Amino acid sequence: MKKITLLLVALIFISCNTTKTSSQTTTTTKELQTVKYAGVYSYGSGSTDTGAIGHITVFPETDNTILFYINLNLGPKSYNGGVLYGRLLLKDGKGVFSSSSYIYQGTGCKWDMNIQNDILTIKTIENNCGFGHRVSAGGTYTRKDKRKPDFFENIQGEHIYFAKTSPEAYKKEGY
Repeated sequence: MKKITLLLVALIFISCNTTKTSSQTTTTTKELQTVKYAGVYSYGSGSTDTGAIGHITVFPETDNTILFYINLNLGPKSYNGGVLYGRLLLKDGKGVFSSSSYIYQGTGCKWDMNIQNDILTIKTIENNCGFGHRVSAGGTYTRKDKRKPDFFENIQGEHIYFAKTSPEAYKKEGY
């Protein structure tokens, strides 16, 4: 009788653990719709010594939103630059970024973003984004890395983890 009881307890234990593992696997393997846009996009030579450069790091936040960090620099002579961490609602790879944080003389920061294949295009609508003189996010960026990034490196050299720091919290911290 003890053997049968032990055998039943063992089977119940194995059954419960198998069910948990199966449901955990289902949850963790679900991929976000926006993961296809993840990665690092850029333009320019990669060095500010030879001209203007721009990098956008894209992180899939939900099925219809991405987080992005953009870092721009004009290169010689001024080396004016700009950075911005934001969120964008996407539908079929298209969205409009808008921020009222930088409103100046009636204009703010607003642009159309379109991601198709490995090309990210930004068309500037309003360019008061807090960037340096003559710096604009507008242009065509080519994907250089398709891996989903965990973090971006800000201009202070700190790693900011997308999953831990929202754009709102980042701004609130004074970056």
